[in-house]
Amino acid sequence: MKSIDTDSLENGKNILLNADILVIADPRKDYSERVVKYIIEYIEAGGDMLITLEPDSNESVKPILKLLGVSLIPGSLSNSKSSDYEKDLMLAQFDSLSPLLPNAFIKDWTWRYNYPTTMPGAAGFEVLPNSDFNSHPFLIAREVHSTLDSLSNSPKDIPVALTLDRYQNGKTQRIFLAGDADFIGNKELDRKNIRNYNDKELVPYIFHWLTDETLPLEVSPERGPDDELFLSEKPGQTVFHLRLIFLVLVPLLVLGSGANLLIKRNRR
Repeated sequence: MKSIDTDSLENGKNILLNADILVIADPRKDYSERVVKYIIEYIEAGGDMLITLEPDSNESVKPILKLLGVSLIPGSLSNSKSSDYEKDLMLAQFDSLSPLLPNAFIKDWTWRYNYPTTMPGAAGFEVLPNSDFNSHPFLIAREVHSTLDSLSNSPKDIPVALTLDRYQNGKTQRIFLAGDADFIGNKELDRKNIRNYNDKELVPYIFHWLTDETLPLEVSPERGPDDELFLSEKPGQTVFHLRLIFLVLVPLLVLGSGANLLIKRNRR
């Protein structure tokens, strides 16, 4: 088994600049100023990122989000119309108009758009004006409102996952933002009361997009060149001959053998 090397950004060296993808998964402790500085340097260098947050994510991520041109909507989202599930369970739907989805994703998931991505206790995003990134909604919670908003406000559609991209340092920089860190956890992957099949394959597609459609590797076996068996050059001819043999000739042969045996016994 290959060992995993660990290191700390507090050692005075920005090791992030050698990373292919930086994952920020709902940090529970505030980042130090040094770590925030290194993350910002990574973003400005054109690094790709996967960021999952929660409504109560700490304050140290705010300058990172500001650099990305987005902000978290205060409070968690609530669905006042849902009576079958928890109020804070978001049944997020794909935004089929997102231009950044790979073609493979579009083909595989078109028929599954009615299956939601379950996101318990999710936060929504707001895109700030004059952002350097092209932002597109990826997952949208329909007809919801923030728990910190007045309940009199009419529910609205709020993005709970965004894709960001821009051309930076000679490459296309890609960043995926999610307002919930649990939607890719084992609990949601194994959820039984809601058909959320998209969760099981969503993570590979996210990294497929982040790696410019190069990962994960396709390891499916190739189709064999001789996987078909032809019994006759003319379709239907062989089937007719087989029926004639097994349904007519074989029964007649058995009947004739039996009759011949009886005749010989009677003569004796």
